[in-house]
Amino acid sequence: MPIIEETKDLWAEGANIDTSSFSPETRARLGLDKGVTDESAPDADGFGGLTESGPKNLRAMLQNPTAEMLDALAESDPNVRARVAEEQAERVNLEFRKAHPGYLKTDRNFQSLLNAMALEHLGVDHLTGDEAYSELCESGKWTVRNLSTVFARLLKAGKLDMPVGTARELTRDEKLRVIALLRTWDVSSAIANYMRFSIGPISDPWATPEDLLVTYPETANRAAAFCFFHSQDEAIDREEFNNFLKSKMAGRPLWTIDFLAAAWSAYKRELATAEKTSSKDAPAKPVDYDDLSDADFQALRLETFAEHRKQRRQATR
Repeated sequence: MPIIEETKDLWAEGANIDTSSFSPETRARLGLDKGVTDESAPDADGFGGLTESGPKNLRAMLQNPTAEMLDALAESDPNVRARVAEEQAERVNLEFRKAHPGYLKTDRNFQSLLNAMALEHLGVDHLTGDEAYSELCESGKWTVRNLSTVFARLLKAGKLDMPVGTARELTRDEKLRVIALLRTWDVSSAIANYMRFSIGPISDPWATPEDLLVTYPETANRAAAFCFFHSQDEAIDREEFNNFLKSKMAGRPLWTIDFLAAAWSAYKRELATAEKTSSKDAPAKPVDYDDLSDADFQALRLETFAEHRKQRRQATR
């Protein structure tokens, strides 16, 4: 039963938490003795205000208990800290699912998240699932922000299960398998395997390969771009290639290897032309006479005199 439901009247004598063993100072701090709290300063004790009947906002207090509150409760119930941490973690789980509706709730995905969180925030990888979960919850590391960071990294690495028909990133091993097919010049199988790895098992029958590409055009584009990039004889700068895809291929559906090759060649020619034009239009670099050798200085002097005589002759005609 959730802690909140167990403690409808948390501070009352004889309730779930036995307060008889509390010291007088703790009882006064928590306002367990009627009439001891100062209603003129409801927040002075840091508990959100205590009245003669107990806390005004019990639910809010239990959702975000202070360290002082947990220490006081632990005097009576040593397990209260773990129980509160577990309830806080359940709220984190719900908020995480709302923030990431594409997350598929499977044992494998939860274990992947748990292992990554334990390694990153606890620095260990030998704990059992229950041990790691408890440690992360009680240490305050099981948060929506931390989970979202790990989730994004695992998603990018292709290490999470996805809903059927939803594309995911390929793992390193899967990418190497696709590249291996490209090295044997089996481009069609490479693209087909990329699609299979990314989408997963597909139950719907497809009349033709074109039906599959039309149904998953974005995945088809990623497959074609990946296979084109890794099938070129010359190395391609990845940043330049990404700029090409964004500037020239955005909005153009169903890429193919041949289509990308033609567009890439046109893009490279365009860059080369722009570079030549830029170099022609650039102002002449001023001559630093101190850096010239004696021979270069004499050659420049003679060239200047010759140009000067030429201009004088043209002026007298």
